[in-house]
Order: sequence, then C-alpha cells, then structure tokens
Amino acid sequence: MRRLASLVLSVVVSVALPAQQRLTVPQIFAGPDFAAADLKTPRWMRDGRSMLEVQSDPQGGTILVKVDLVTGAPTVLASGAELTTAAGVRLVVEDATLSPDESRVLLFHSSVRVWRTNSRGTYHLYDFATRQLTPLVPDSGQPAPDLPLPPSFLRRGLASGAADSRLQMFAKFSPLGGQVAYVRGNNLWVMDLTSGVATALTNDGSDDIINGTTDWVYEEELGLRDAFRFSPDGTRIAYWRFDQSEVPAFPMVDEMTVNPTVSVLRYPKAGEPNSRARIGVVSVSGGSTRWLDAGPDTGSYVVHMEWMDTDSLFVTRLPRRQNRADLLMLSATTGHGRAMEIDRDSAYVGYGLTDVRGGGVIWLRGGKEFLWESDRSGWRQVFLFRRDGSLVRQVTTDGADVLELLATDEARDIVYVTMAAPNATQRQVFRYSIHGGKKAPGGGIRLLGALPCYTTQSSGEPSPSFGRESR
Repeated sequence: MRRLASLVLSVVVSVALPAQQRLTVPQIFAGPDFAAADLKTPRWMRDGRSMLEVQSDPQGGTILVKVDLVTGAPTVLASGAELTTAAGVRLVVEDATLSPDESRVLLFHSSVRVWRTNSRGTYHLYDFATRQLTPLVPDSGQPAPDLPLPPSFLRRGLASGAADSRLQMFAKFSPLGGQVAYVRGNNLWVMDLTSGVATALTNDGSDDIINGTTDWVYEEELGLRDAFRFSPDGTRIAYWRFDQSEVPAFPMVDEMTVNPTVSVLRYPKAGEPNSRARIGVVSVSGGSTRWLDAGPDTGSYVVHMEWMDTDSLFVTRLPRRQNRADLLMLSATTGHGRAMEIDRDSAYVGYGLTDVRGGGVIWLRGGKEFLWESDRSGWRQVFLFRRDGSLVRQVTTDGADVLELLATDEARDIVYVTMAAPNATQRQVFRYSIHGGKKAPGGGIRLLGALPCYTTQSSGEPSPSFGRESR
C-alpha cells in the first residue's frame, strides 16, 4: 500500500510540474500552485443580470470578463496583454472595483498581509474607452518621508502602514466617479481623475497615528479595516482616526531568519488603554477636519459609520464592556447630534455585525425607518424602527436566531435573512414581510434548502448573494 501511494504521488507531481523543476517546500505551502480555489464573490454590474469576473489569462496575468448570468455568455472587457504595465509586467489582479458608470476599474494587486488579510498593495486604474492602464500612485522607490529609520534589528510597528508609503489601501471611487480616495502611509489621500492631482487630506499619519484604516483591536474584534466613507455628493469624506500612542507596546521576535528581528505591536491587555478613536469629516479639496461628538469617552468603540445624506451621519458606539449599543445621528457640519436608539443587555449586546452593512442598520423609506438586529426578545431577530427610535414591529419570528441579514426588496416589502433553522446545525434562507402587510406573507417562507454549516471559518463556505434589485 505504501509503494502504491508513492507511485500515485510521483505520477501527480510529474504531471503537474515540468521534468526539470523540483518540488520545494515553499512552493507547496507558500506559493499559489497548490492553493485551494476560493468560491467566487459576485461583482454585480449595473444591468442587474451580469457580473464582473477576474480570471487568469493562460498567457499570464489577468483578464476581466463580463458574464451574463442569464445566458452564461462571457465578454472579455480587458485582456492580459492590455493589463500590462509600462515595464512589461502583466498584472495578477486580486480585486477589481468598477466606477459608478462602469467606464473605469480599479485593479488591486501585489498585496501584502496586514493582520489577517492582504489589504495593502498597489492599485492601477484602467480606462475601458482609452484602453489605458495607469498606476494610482507612481512608485517613488523611497520610504515614507519624515519617518526616521529604525535600527536594522528593529522593524517598524507590526503591519504599520507608515512603513512604506508606496503601497495603498482601500481605494474607492467617489459617488460620481470623478475622484478616487485611498489610504497611503497611514494618511488619507484623494486623487482627481481629470487633473491627476493627488491631495493629502491628513498629514499626521505615523506608526501611532492611523487615518482611514484601523488598529489591531478594531480589525481583530470588530472586523473593521476600511475606515473612510465618501459623502453621497462626493464633496466630503468621513474617516476614523486612531491614536494608539498610549497603548502598551508588545515586542514580537522573529527568529525564523538568520538574524532575528523585533517587531512592535500596540497590544492592549485587559484593563490597559485602547486606542483613542475619533471620526472626522474633511472636504475632498483639503482643509481642517470637523470632529464628530460621539461622546466624551474616546476609548469606547465606534464600530460603524455611514452617511445618511449630505450632512447626517449614522454612528454606532459601544462601551468597552459591550453591553450597550448607542445608535447616533450626527451632523457633519456641526459635529453634534442625538441618540436615536439605545440597545442594552445585562451581559453582551450584539451590534449588527451580521447584517449587509457590517455593523450598521438597513435604512428604508428614504431614511425614515430602519432595520436593526437585536437579542431583546431572547432570540437574535430583526426589528423595524422609525428614525426617531420608536419601535414599529418585530419582523422575524422567535424560535431561531437570525445569522445574517442578506438583502431587502422595498418594492415588495420583503427582507431576506439566513437563520439557524430548523435547528442550530443548519443555515437556511428565509423571506419575511417587513411591515406585515399584504405585499408579502407575514410569516417566514424558506427559499433555499439547507446550506452547508461549518464549525470553523472556511473560504469555501457558501453565502447567498443577491443582485441589485434583490430578486
């Protein structure tokens, strides 16, 4: 049996690799050759029936393909030859983001790991009309300015964005598509696509001051990484700022190299101070920041922020004990506002991390009502509130926990959720009426059969994805 296994392995290796190439340990565990393929995440396009796919080009690099999900017909939007830099390097694209009018696409590649995900790397901008590929930030080949280099054995703060200002994070188009904002060197930048001029909106980014992305605690405990948002009219940007200078430094020694190195992680143990987090609003043309009044204790968690209109911002705040969630409505102009709703629990309050907005609420009727997940009934359920904080009704029914709020269809008054039903080992998609009227059935209707349930996180675990019209 052992001889048979050796024979099978030798045949597989000889087929997968050229005869002159030797199989190495780094190739097995660190390279892409034997990596499992992830399930594709749909990038829905404006027509509601197509999605953008990033595919490997047999000749090297990446091709962008528009796939009609009704007919299955593919259309190549950009070939690997077209996605080639001026130096002749074909891009291996890891993520793609279309502009609002789908005339351009941001291409993310050559990434490095930050904590658990590869969220820092290089962006190129591709114009479908002109077929031009341009780097978002020209490679200066120089380290971040005004930052003294540490001794050779001491590396910069672990995963610090200040270590290399050539790399970018979380680039995104403005709502009108005329600008791109991104994080670079722990500062927030915006580029005008007409003039090509980039403007630094913050200038205090360092190993300890973080603008537009998050510290270790927010990434680890709250799942927050992308920490800035365009206003609906594209004239302002709201962003998180973290000051972790008071957080104790935790040295980490890397002894896997010939000469060990030391990295420093700002790591708060129990009872020690967290980073001081604030949310500010700044004009895309630059200038001073207006800081929002999210409470006197800046050591609390500001877990969610989103624009409601050109002036109002919705913010979710938690105390460090996480036994209360404050839903705030604040003015970007004055920085002041009010608490709409306060959700309390004697032990721990969930704060909407499972919903499609990532810790926020689902707004309905032009911002007059919202859906919020809460355990107040004894089960994790979806509740409908008015904007003034008054409860309208419980939308989903007790007996099983809501695990994810997938989508809403306001025209048909429907909300789609994943629930642990009929027991905790299953994941099934249900449909509920939001207001309990005649447009949709009042009770839950199961739409899909049981989805596979895993006890650990897995890149292959399926998750339903709805189109733009949630149908």
